[in-house]
Amino acid sequence: MEGAMAEQPFGRHVGPMMKLITKLCWPGFGALRAPNAVRQFGVLITALSCTVPVLGQTGATNGEWPTYSADGGSTKYSSLGAINRENIGELEIAWRWQTRNFGPNP
Repeated sequence: MEGAMAEQPFGRHVGPMMKLITKLCWPGFGALRAPNAVRQFGVLITALSCTVPVLGQTGATNGEWPTYSADGGSTKYSSLGAINRENIGELEIAWRWQTRNFGPNP
């Protein structure tokens, strides 16, 4: 009996420690629900990061393309609606840029 009494103080601490370890490591006790929250946060970040490039597509102002690919962001976008399916066949080359002055291709 004396041995059982000596183990009792230590035994009081084992139960709460096991509960804590179970809550931290065992599925369904709350701690392992965190990966689900992390997954949801990852989906949210991915969805928000996909909208950032769309916000940067301002396009060419007044239909002018002062740089290659319309603007400094290379959006290749113009909000002009003058070209449509009916008049696409009427397009003609307005100008060409000759690259002969730069020598042969490497």
